[in-house]
Amino acid sequence: MKIRKLVPIFILILLVPMVTWAFSWPNINFFRKAEPVQQVKQLNIVQKISAEEKFNTWQTGFDKKNLDLIKKNPQNLILSEAELNYMVGRILSESKNPPIQNLTINLNEGEIEITGYLLTPMKGDIDLKIKPIYKEGKLYPNITYSKFKRLRLPTSIANKILYSNLQPSIDKLYKDNNLKNLQIKLKENQLEISL
Repeated sequence: MKIRKLVPIFILILLVPMVTWAFSWPNINFFRKAEPVQQVKQLNIVQKISAEEKFNTWQTGFDKKNLDLIKKNPQNLILSEAELNYMVGRILSESKNPPIQNLTINLNEGEIEITGYLLTPMKGDIDLKIKPIYKEGKLYPNITYSKFKRLRLPTSIANKILYSNLQPSIDKLYKDNNLKNLQIKLKENQLEISL
C-alpha cells in the first residue's frame, strides 16, 4: 500500500528537474517589452527595391481583391529567401502586437525552416521545420520538427496547435475563387507561387 503512494512521488521527483530545465522562471517574463523586429540585412539596394515593389504589388492585389495585379508580372510569384525575410519582417515591424520577433525564414528543398522568439501565447525561442502538404485540394503546413526553448515538441501536438489556429485563415483563403489553385514550390533559397 505504501509503495503505491511512493511511486507518484518518485515520478514527480524525476520529472521536476526536466520541467524546470525546459521552462525557467526568468524566461517567463510576461511583463517584458517586445524588442523591435530586426529585418534581415542581406539585400543590396537593387534587391531591396525589387522586394519593396513585390511587397507593394502583393499588398495592392490583396487590398483590391484583384490577384491579376500580382500575376501580371511573373517575377512577383518568385520570392528569394532574402526577399521573403524582408517582406515578413516588414509586416511584423508594422504590426502593433507581433506574435514573433527576430524571425528568420530559411527555404530548403521542399521545406521551410522558421526560427525566432515567440511572443504569444508563450514567450521563448522557437524552431520549426515545415513541409507544405495538400489535403482535399488545400495547402496545409505540416510541421516535421518543432522545438520551443530547449524542449523538443512532438510533431503531432505542434501540428494540432498550428491547425487549430490556422484553420479559419485557410478556410477564408480558399473562399476566394482566385486562390482555388494555389500551389507553392520550395527550392533552395527560393519560393515559387502559382495561382
